[in-house]
Amino acid sequence: MKRILNNRETDMSFNLKEVDWSEFKSPPKYARPLVRWWWTGLDVEKEELINEVKELDEAGFLGAEIQAFMIGSPMDLEKKDKERAARSHRFMQPYYYEMVKAVLDEASKRGMIMDLTIGSAWPAGGTHISNEDSMKVLMVGQQIIEGPLEYSDKIPEYTRPPKRGLGLIEDIEEGIKLEAVVAFKPINQVDKPGKIAYRKFKTTNIDRDSIIDLTDKVDDDLYLNWNIPEGIWQILSFYSGPSGIHPLADSRSEPGKGSLVLDHLSSKSIKKHMDLHLGEGKKYFENHFGTTLRAIFTDSLELASSWLWTEDLLNQFEKRRGYNLRPFLPICFAPYRDNKYLQAFFGSGGDMPLFDFQGTIGEKIRYDYEKTISDLFSEEFVKTMTIWDENNKLKNRIQAYGIRADTLKTYGIAHIPETENLYAGGAIDFLKFAGSAAILYNKPLITAESIVWNQRDYMTTPLKWKVCADRLFSSGINQMIYHGFPYQNKQFPYPGFCGFSTPYLPKMANFSSNFSRMNPFWDFFPIMNNYITRCQYILQRGKPVSNIAIYYSVFNYCDAVLKKEELMVGYLDEFDAPLTESAALSSRKKKLDPNDKWTLKLLELTDNLSANGFFYTHINEESVLNASNNLIAGCGDFDILIFPNIEKISLDIARKLKEINNSGIPIIFVGTLPDGQPGFLNFEKNDKEIKKIINELIENRKAFLIESNQNISQFLIQKLKINPELMFDQEQPTINYILKKSEGADYYFLRHSLNKPKKVNIRFPATDKIPFILDPWSGNICQAAQYKKEGNSIEMDLWFNAYGSIIIEFKKTEEKLHIIESKLKSERINGELVCYGDTPGKFIIKLSNGDEKVIEINDEYLISIPLNKWHLKTNIRDHLGNISSIEKSLEELKDWREIPELKYCSSKGLYTTKFTIEENNIQNNLKFLLSLGRVHDVAVVKINGSITDPLLVYPYEIDITPHIKSGENEIEIEITPTLRNRLNGYGEKGGKNWKNHKNRKEFMPSGLIGPVIIKTIKLFKIRY
Repeated sequence: MKRILNNRETDMSFNLKEVDWSEFKSPPKYARPLVRWWWTGLDVEKEELINEVKELDEAGFLGAEIQAFMIGSPMDLEKKDKERAARSHRFMQPYYYEMVKAVLDEASKRGMIMDLTIGSAWPAGGTHISNEDSMKVLMVGQQIIEGPLEYSDKIPEYTRPPKRGLGLIEDIEEGIKLEAVVAFKPINQVDKPGKIAYRKFKTTNIDRDSIIDLTDKVDDDLYLNWNIPEGIWQILSFYSGPSGIHPLADSRSEPGKGSLVLDHLSSKSIKKHMDLHLGEGKKYFENHFGTTLRAIFTDSLELASSWLWTEDLLNQFEKRRGYNLRPFLPICFAPYRDNKYLQAFFGSGGDMPLFDFQGTIGEKIRYDYEKTISDLFSEEFVKTMTIWDENNKLKNRIQAYGIRADTLKTYGIAHIPETENLYAGGAIDFLKFAGSAAILYNKPLITAESIVWNQRDYMTTPLKWKVCADRLFSSGINQMIYHGFPYQNKQFPYPGFCGFSTPYLPKMANFSSNFSRMNPFWDFFPIMNNYITRCQYILQRGKPVSNIAIYYSVFNYCDAVLKKEELMVGYLDEFDAPLTESAALSSRKKKLDPNDKWTLKLLELTDNLSANGFFYTHINEESVLNASNNLIAGCGDFDILIFPNIEKISLDIARKLKEINNSGIPIIFVGTLPDGQPGFLNFEKNDKEIKKIINELIENRKAFLIESNQNISQFLIQKLKINPELMFDQEQPTINYILKKSEGADYYFLRHSLNKPKKVNIRFPATDKIPFILDPWSGNICQAAQYKKEGNSIEMDLWFNAYGSIIIEFKKTEEKLHIIESKLKSERINGELVCYGDTPGKFIIKLSNGDEKVIEINDEYLISIPLNKWHLKTNIRDHLGNISSIEKSLEELKDWREIPELKYCSSKGLYTTKFTIEENNIQNNLKFLLSLGRVHDVAVVKINGSITDPLLVYPYEIDITPHIKSGENEIEIEITPTLRNRLNGYGEKGGKNWKNHKNRKEFMPSGLIGPVIIKTIKLFKIRY
């Protein structure tokens, strides 16, 4: 399936060509990031849209994903401003298509691309979705009765679940259909009958042998005629019907009419929707399909159904699982398992059923139900989307989590898997699911909804931007889509419309980042985006390499914060603003359900692997079954298959393990051995065969059982002789990486996750290739100054800045003279080997030609000038736009949060001071560094009138040697902070326009905090 996209031929295969160094210096536009473009519904103007396309291009974006929704707009427009409401609700009307066409036309001229969301908002739907095509649920009615009794009466009416979830659900009485009537007894007549409840309930055990399917005894008038046997009986009636779920604040095509979410388990519904939405779009901009219009995107699957259903589910279940589900419906009722919002409101326990059998049979039947939902979602919804897109030269981009489905399989069906920072707190293991799909299903492009955290609005800094990017890149993502870029609608108060941070939203719903021209760091966007683009240019080359496969059998990924990582839920480190107590998922989950506990053990295992240099891949059942016997799945060539605390596997998997094991691939079971299948049909017979196969593997020492707390990396390296792609001299939990292999070169992207610099010794398995350092900030490339060939590896000392990242290319070329051993930092400057240090002593430099150089650094070379006293000039902008100047003489540098009159200041601050350099201290081989310490958040330095490059991230240091003079020098530092503190002030004093910022206690650090020091470093050129 080939495309022509912006004059670059592309297909759904990996680009295996080596990096073009000239392109790395000036990277092509296709490697740029994108941004989610929030429109205020269709209350937009053509001229402004075209201007914003221009802005995006000039700021360094490839394009945008258009999302014309009403989130962040006033909720009552149809009552208070009918004219504005009419303008806003024009989705799928001619004006919508005309505006999209205008944007695509302008983007095409600029070589940019656009994606479109599947609907106006999410979950996908609209006013054109009929009850028949809408999302279905199963509802339950109950009656408790005692026999013996001749019963002839109406069956119990259904009970609707509580309407939680931002008012997204309405009651729809049309299209209600009886699916089943089932009767049963409590176990041994001891347990009390259960009650239909949606919270604060206990599971009632029922007598499996007592179950009676009474559906055929119900007449057309819903009367049940039944001769009830002796005892206490519970009758449950099951009705399917429209869920009544609305998309979240969508722009509607018919103002005044409610929208419905489409059936996510039905191919008919999605095809009809695509034919209506994009079929009409063809009339306006079909010429852009597959070129400027790249993909159709399915956003968050935040379904609010308490029990997912679809019209043909019972037949589909029997066809796929081999038995009739109807008599077992009572034990499949887990009241808020499928409802994203009920899970959030009620917390742990969402999987707990209202009724169950004693033992494990109920769990097996519920597994079969969930597997059927998984199959229908991926095959009916996602596959239909993919086929429709392919037939129309488009791609299907999807976030495949948030529903009980095989996430990896779903990713594999789509063209472009997408992950996000918001879900699961943005944990790296979760992010690696999308990266795993790239490996298992040969997906060359992996995207991420990026830089988005709950209740951290207006807290995004360039440093967080970089850290977020590096976390994504090392997890396998190679195209960021920032969240997001708001349309500049003049009807919104300062700082303008921002979809998820406006006075029309509750405080708990305020989050994300504002990447528009209202961002205080807007002038620095080209620099930041150049960094991102160069990284993505590298990471969009080659195939990812992974030799560790970890079996993942859970439907979905748990959306909980289970461990601490930098920037999870948007909290970077101890210098950041504190977390909001009320923010959903803002702290580690305290009450863990079984899935949480299993995931936590998984994270302990994956952390151990990563700290020891392994890059692992999550692998699902489908990929294992389709893999070759020597465990090659997609582009993954795995040396081992690990089962982390997995108790149940299918018989097909057990048989496949025999084949894999016979090919010499070892298998490790961590914590426990599988003892049966997860599903119900023929489980007694199949469990015996599964146990037999597993026991034979263990007895023949072809598979291994290790304890959960055992160091699995040591076991792999020492016992099985399986080595990672990186070898550390000790565990390195702060180092993450990804390796991409092209036809002639290997590319490593490595990152360090702490706010302190670190030196790390690393061995790379690349003895026939030469390392080159690629700088994504400048685009410069040079052969590594220091490395040593040691056995079958190349050993390097890498010096990471705080939150630093390094790109290394290994390729075959002529080797230059280099340092093989030195305790000093070294680099190539203009082709010359240079060592430098700031510590006195004698240092031996060993070179690759056998020569040794002795370097001595004397105290007299090293000076340190602390700059403590400063003059600060800034201003305060109040909510009326009035500006008042502030000047302060500072005896010491302080965070603006500690200076009362600057508490609400978000203006630029200009710091000035003077310092003196003695003439005898200015020498040819002495470099003067200005180290600013802590900066919040961007510093632009001017020395004696000369402006230097902006300092956006650590180490906030700059070489000022070319700008200084003997005698007195003047220094000016302009600091740019975030807007958060100003908006907090507006919340206190500005009234309803900023009510979403009222009573916010989370203030961002601001200003130049230091310590600021001018220090010298001695440079030595290695002559040869």
